[in-house]
Amino acid sequence: MIRDFWVKNYLSIRDKQELSFVAKGPSSELVTEVADGVFLYKLGILYGSNASGKSNMLIAMNEVFRLLVMPKADATVEIGGCIPFVLTKNEPTEMHVSFYADGTRYDYDVKFNGKHILSEALYYYPNKSKSLFYERSFVGENVQADIKFGASLKLQVKTQESIRENTLNNHSVLSVCRKAALKEDIAPFNTLHAWIMSNYHDVDGDVEKGLVEILKDAYSNPKKRKFYNTMLQKADLNILEYRPIVEDRIVPNDFRERIQKENIPEEMKDVLLKPTTDSITFLNHSDNGDFDIPLRWQSKGTQKYIRILDALYDLITSPHVYYLDELLVRPDNESSCVLP
Repeated sequence: MIRDFWVKNYLSIRDKQELSFVAKGPSSELVTEVADGVFLYKLGILYGSNASGKSNMLIAMNEVFRLLVMPKADATVEIGGCIPFVLTKNEPTEMHVSFYADGTRYDYDVKFNGKHILSEALYYYPNKSKSLFYERSFVGENVQADIKFGASLKLQVKTQESIRENTLNNHSVLSVCRKAALKEDIAPFNTLHAWIMSNYHDVDGDVEKGLVEILKDAYSNPKKRKFYNTMLQKADLNILEYRPIVEDRIVPNDFRERIQKENIPEEMKDVLLKPTTDSITFLNHSDNGDFDIPLRWQSKGTQKYIRILDALYDLITSPHVYYLDELLVRPDNESSCVLP
């Protein structure tokens, strides 16, 4: 869960903009105790006029975690997430995030431009006291960064040197464990990295997953299927339940002939020319009887609601963080949501 976050010089944000999820106590069901005596809000909503920067705050929160866990294979690759405010484009972008992973607090600060991580520091609180995880600073082009490790990690000297050798100037120190096989004593790195990769999601979730895939996955899990059906019913969509189906698929002869001539694997040809396709149908209720409506005929609003359900299920069953944009649209106002 996210404790607090701030960003400076990013997209439309010039001066430091901050968000805090710290609560004074268990004041409502929207508050949870993440550690002994530490209470955070489960939900944050950004509400305001169009083009006021709500989406950019979500993108920034997403970017700080991408910087933390995604490495670069080549030192010449630019940092794609560096999009400074246009009037201060020659100044570095700065971000900070404090978050909890498996009950342990981590504080991460980073300063970067389009080519280099200029500085970064990761601290944690293994015994409720602040300890250094690592800190690094940029030394120069094609020069190894200056990296210091916390004594509490108990890393061997060889492991520290291996991490330094694999840390390029355009990605974080933590992300090294994604691209290099290191010694067993790097376990604290691997544990944190794996936790972030599993629990933090891009803006609007895993958009590469199709609706059919999302609904089929949920259908195969009785608990998740029940949740989906219940939430669809509560949304007053007249939907009682849904089920996967197989539909016939028309493949035009000219398309079939073109695919057969293509120099692509036979497995790919089979998929492209498959005479059937997986789909979903929804059982709808009316005063005149129940009837089926296929997924392709559902409204865009219903389809987006289904994607949101995928995030909501994760949020109520495990410690995931989602950034959901444009949940509510009105003529003059819209909202963005952070679910930490």
